[in-house]
Amino acid sequence: SRFVASCEKFDLPYVLHEVPSVHSSITRRGTPDPAYTKANFIHHLLSKHGKPVLYVDADCEFTAKPELIDSLVANQTDFAAYNWLADEYTDAFKPVDITVDNSPFTANRFYAFTHSVDHFAPNQLISSAPVLFFANSASARMLLTEWHNTIMTFPGCVDDECLDFTFNNLGSRANKLTTYWLSKAYARYCWWIYAKPVINH
Repeated sequence: SRFVASCEKFDLPYVLHEVPSVHSSITRRGTPDPAYTKANFIHHLLSKHGKPVLYVDADCEFTAKPELIDSLVANQTDFAAYNWLADEYTDAFKPVDITVDNSPFTANRFYAFTHSVDHFAPNQLISSAPVLFFANSASARMLLTEWHNTIMTFPGCVDDECLDFTFNNLGSRANKLTTYWLSKAYARYCWWIYAKPVINH
């Protein structure tokens, strides 16, 4: 796969897990079995390997060595994710086809604005979660447990929205959680045409 090839290109340690299904919070075609939530999967990896986990969706790839991750570990960061509310510029674009006098222009030459999040509140979370970092710490495990419980409480809700709800309602427990908001480069989607990726979705 592209993911495996990119890990090997940059000499990154990785573990792949094939599961019989994924949870319905990840896809509507998934199972309601709580064993298969993303939160439970990451918690399992922490318990099994006893070290921080950088969770990366299988349809992502590394395009550069993720130097930042070593800093997250060294600084004892509990949790890191891309947060729309902590990014000053979130404008997203998609390619549009333009034809003049029946002659099409080169593909991917013109783009139109599609969406953005126009609020700035870095103490709150609206996540995109193809890439998540969790330390092997009590605070990170607390967040994972609460995230899993939120998924179970709100069946039918997607997992990144459950993560947002969980983080935004930790109350005083949030003070015990050391967080870092990843740049677009570490969870880069195709609509951010101006962002050079480190991890490309």
